Amino acid sequence: MENKYFLEKASRFHERQGLRAKTDRLDARTIARMLLSGEARVGYMPSEQVVTYRELVRLHTHLSDEAAAY
Repeated sequence: MENKYFLEKASRFHERQGLRAKTDRLDARTIARMLLSGEARVGYMPSEQVVTYRELVRLHTHLSDEAAAY
């Protein structure tokens, strides 16, 4: 079963709503409004396996660059 994650910068939503203040209380209300209105975008969260592969590729690239520098 896959989980869905909703991603949105609260500041962008605040701007669209004409809000200026940035507080935890305002953010909580904003997130609730976004979820209830359907404005929240569904994002992708990679599995642990994908995260591990990405880390290995980054490490390999870094070590290859270091070796090439010698």
